[in-house]
Amino acid sequence: MVRRRIKAVLEFGFSVVALCAVLFLRKATANLPEDERIEPNQPLSPIALIFGAGTSALSVLLSDYDVCGIRTSRRRRLLFGLLWSGKDGVLARFASNPDAFRESLSIGGAVGLVAYRLWYGILHPLPGPDE
Repeated sequence: MVRRRIKAVLEFGFSVVALCAVLFLRKATANLPEDERIEPNQPLSPIALIFGAGTSALSVLLSDYDVCGIRTSRRRRLLFGLLWSGKDGVLARFASNPDAFRESLSIGGAVGLVAYRLWYGILHPLPGPDE
């Protein structure tokens, strides 16, 4: 239980740092003059942000409850991670602006992970069976 709790706290901390870095870089590139920008910021899609947050929280929830042994088996965890990460590329193919959709999905995923780990891991005990 202690190991899972430490992992959850570290996951929360790294997610907060990553989210702050992404938002800082978006703001910094938005403030650059037009001729100095390498690539303009993509507009964020609210649907992709919500979907990214939901799927990220669902992924961590499934891991916390050890559904199909994805937390305890390395092979299953690897397979789950590969399949779960492939969904983003498939979903982006159906978007009108795939780059903006991927970026929004990533930011939403970080927000979802921060929110989930704040609730379960920082403020409340972790759900699911203990080892």
